[in-house]
Amino acid sequence: PMLACCVPHQHACMLCALLQGTGFYALHSTVNHSCSPNATANCLPTGELVITAAQDLQAGDEVLLSYIEEEGADLQERRAMLRDYGFLCSCTRCAAEELASSLQQQQSRCE
Repeated sequence: PMLACCVPHQHACMLCALLQGTGFYALHSTVNHSCSPNATANCLPTGELVITAAQDLQAGDEVLLSYIEEEGADLQERRAMLRDYGFLCSCTRCAAEELASSLQQQQSRCE
C-alpha cells in the first residue's frame, strides 16, 4: 500500500541519482530512521519517490525507513554507516543488540 508519493531528499535513491542527479524530497526527508524499518522508499522512473509500507501499519504508527543498507550489518557497522547522519541510533533493533552485548560482556567478566 502506498503511503505517500513525494516529488522533487537528501537520501535520494540510487536510481534517481543515476537518472536525474539528486533531488530533495520534502516528505521523505521527514521520515525517521530505524534499522528495522516498516516501510521502504523507491524511486520511479519519473523521479517521484514512493514510500510503501513493508508491513501492516495501524493508525498512529510511525512510518520508519532505513537510511542505510542495514541487512547483514552488525550494531557497530550500522553505527559507522549512520555516523554522517549525526545521531546514535536507538531503534528497537539497536537497543536489543546493545543490551545483549552488554549482558554478554557482564557474563564474560563473571566467569
